[in-house]
Amino acid sequence: MPLESAKFVRFEGGKPTSVCVGQLWKGKKVVVFALPGAFTPTCTTSHLPRYEELYETFREQGVDEVYCVSMNDDFVMKAWFEKLGVNNIKSIPDGNGEVSKALGIWMSREELGFGPRARRSSFLINDLKIEKSFIESETPGDPFEVSGAENMLHFINPDAQIPKPITVFGTHACSYCIKTKKLLEEKRLKYVFVELSPSEKSIVIGALNQGASTTPQIFIDGKCIGGYTELAALLQ
Repeated sequence: MPLESAKFVRFEGGKPTSVCVGQLWKGKKVVVFALPGAFTPTCTTSHLPRYEELYETFREQGVDEVYCVSMNDDFVMKAWFEKLGVNNIKSIPDGNGEVSKALGIWMSREELGFGPRARRSSFLINDLKIEKSFIESETPGDPFEVSGAENMLHFINPDAQIPKPITVFGTHACSYCIKTKKLLEEKRLKYVFVELSPSEKSIVIGALNQGASTTPQIFIDGKCIGGYTELAALLQ
């Protein structure tokens, strides 16, 4: 299927609406990244958040929009984006797999019980023509080596200034989480805040940082630096 003919379905006002990527991307320079699934580990902690953090940097390099493709339905994608506080990246809920097939990244993950999925990848598309693609290898597991936001930005402009990624895991009522967000905003540092429910807190925090039990847990460039106290000391 030609890329310009691929369609996906959004729900607007509770009703399904078919959207053609040919209409979305015609005459535009867009970055499109694809991932195996909403709410899965690498997609949630690294792949999507980093593109969101660097959205304005992509715009500064002449990119019109950045899109995330996943073979999930629109309801799941909206819930995932809301959970991560994603406001800039546009979602492509590719539940039927048409966009993934047109990009050549449709794959089967039946061995994991996932069924058909999109291979982790990224594309620079100019007026519906693929100018560059970064597609992860078919090695076992979930390789994430070439399709990240930094690699795509480096291809577009090797001299682009790329800030280190900051991800904060916390809860809504946590006073130190509030202080952390205020400090980062005062320093004009972009970050992604992943809000955890009370039932998620102990499980997620323990999995992210073995032995930890408090929030926030702050990751800079993929490494946990600790909480608010450690961040404040680092930014002095």
